[in-house]
Amino acid sequence: MIPSTATLFSQLFRKISHPSILVNGTICIELNPAAMEYTQNNNLPIQVGMPLPESLSDFLIHSTVGNCEISGSIYDVNTFSIDDSTILVLQKLQKDSVSPQLLASITNKLQDSITPLIYACHLITPLLEETKNPQATRYISIFNQNCYRLIRVMNTLSAFEKASKSPDDVPPLENLDIALLCRRVAEQTVPLAKLLDITLRQEGTEGCHIIRGSAPDFECMLYHLFSNAMKFTPAGGEILLHMKVTQGMVYISVVDNGSGIPEHILNTVFARFQKEHGLTETQAGLGLGLTLVRKTAALCGGTVALTSKKGETRVTVSLPNRKNEETILCSPKAGPEPGGFSNALVELSDALPSSAFYPQDIE
Repeated sequence: MIPSTATLFSQLFRKISHPSILVNGTICIELNPAAMEYTQNNNLPIQVGMPLPESLSDFLIHSTVGNCEISGSIYDVNTFSIDDSTILVLQKLQKDSVSPQLLASITNKLQDSITPLIYACHLITPLLEETKNPQATRYISIFNQNCYRLIRVMNTLSAFEKASKSPDDVPPLENLDIALLCRRVAEQTVPLAKLLDITLRQEGTEGCHIIRGSAPDFECMLYHLFSNAMKFTPAGGEILLHMKVTQGMVYISVVDNGSGIPEHILNTVFARFQKEHGLTETQAGLGLGLTLVRKTAALCGGTVALTSKKGETRVTVSLPNRKNEETILCSPKAGPEPGGFSNALVELSDALPSSAFYPQDIE
């Protein structure tokens, strides 16, 4: 007699080495041996016959891969579904082994090096413009772009250092208008996306909606998602920024119609220093973008989920829909960096053509 699909699915479930949960709807119906041992030793609030915690139940709707916070620890989550049954496989992430002090030292050294380069570029630009030489303008644009890329590296390392701190060492979260912040970042990105013949649309970002968070960190998070989407979306393509508010959560999704992420690397996209597949060396960043997105969401109790197939990649950030009653409203910045640098140009510098950095356009 040939076993049913449900029987084979259940047998597969019991053989998974990582802690795994078998779910019907949103109800946990079975824990594999690894999960039973793990829930006992790590105080995980998962019980047979009970609904999944909200941080896990989101994955039944939004993704096949992502991460969430449970009882103070971060877990990578993979889902596999047949009919009404779903397997969630959990893998606890190890704490960062990179010293925050080392990151701070590297950032300071980079800053010491880039400051004279930028100053020299400003002095050279008027001299080159006098020559009326198109090649000279092109070369100075490439120089400008790489200066902006170095600033982006410094910003990423600084953000990673901050996100690696203990929650007790992070300043209290402020209240911010997440809808306004999404609109401002999108409006800064639209003209730059047009340089690549990419259309950026918004849905659900109208009006005002206040949640607790960090405006600079959320802004950086959105730019990382836009940068990734722009790298993989072909000319003539489209990127969608979508926001949805429910009673308990705020969902922010960035969707592109690019080439998609190959299935064999889908489970590694949130790993540190994981370089984007199929990019040139100049396009590839440090490999910390999605790691930072995950950490930024986790600092305010949120999660990140990702799905990808040919023609569509969707990254959804789920944030708790709650305010901090003890702080005042924080205005989103979404403007120039200290020193006059466009934050959009800095954060998108890996995705843009050098023509975005013509001297007359960035001054």
